[in-house]
Amino acid sequence: HLWAISRYYDYTGNDTMRRYANQIRSQNIEKKRGKRPSLLLSEIEGIKREHIDGLANAGITNVKQLLEAGHTHNSRLALSEGTGIPYDVIVALVKLADLCRISDIKGMRVRLLFETGFDTIEKIAVQDPSAMRDQIISINQREKIAAHHPTLIETKFWVEQAKKLPKLVEY
Repeated sequence: HLWAISRYYDYTGNDTMRRYANQIRSQNIEKKRGKRPSLLLSEIEGIKREHIDGLANAGITNVKQLLEAGHTHNSRLALSEGTGIPYDVIVALVKLADLCRISDIKGMRVRLLFETGFDTIEKIAVQDPSAMRDQIISINQREKIAAHHPTLIETKFWVEQAKKLPKLVEY
């Protein structure tokens, strides 16, 4: 609800209240971080069923498990060998899982970021939110990945979140 309230205050031009709503929202997110259930791999847009099934056979069904199993080059190689999933696909899946650590990046949004080249937390953390949004819109208009473009508030939030997240994956 705080996201919607923030959007309302942005629309009405009340920057003080917008910032306050975002501040409360960020605090709530930090309190809940790590306490909510991990996103299932099947909920990420565009992952092939055969890859979901291959990972499930290895005991990996959610984002947290995939990040634990594929956080280093060697662990991704072992995962590829153990599941029969090509290494480059494993790398892409780990990147998608890593992006899901940013609040509000799930399903279609994670695919949108990935397809526009913002495929790691580190890349997002150094972006100018406005330029990032412009690039996402440009590619989304051409590729029709998502029905709606992210707002500037959303891209700012994503960049802020990315800056706060610890590095879990070695590339």
